[in-house]
Amino acid sequence: MENAESESTRKRMKSDVVLRFKEGEGVMIGSEMDQKEEFEGIVAGSEEVELAIAHILEKIERFTQLVSESLESGKTMFQKISDEFEERMIIN
Repeated sequence: MENAESESTRKRMKSDVVLRFKEGEGVMIGSEMDQKEEFEGIVAGSEEVELAIAHILEKIERFTQLVSESLESGKTMFQKISDEFEERMIIN
């Protein structure tokens, strides 16, 4: 009886692995098919992640540009105020 169970289990496992189909470059085994499907899922997820990362990097770049412009504007304002103060000190 144990022999019959192990044989049927072996047959099921064998049928899963022996399942073959032709695709592009030859024949793939069932476990290889699973790996390929998993990889394709990862690639699709990777494309979404790359898009999200690109979006975040774009936001960071915009923020960096805004901060840079603000610093430049503050520097210019400080220079004007400094010049005005210096003129007032010389006049008095």
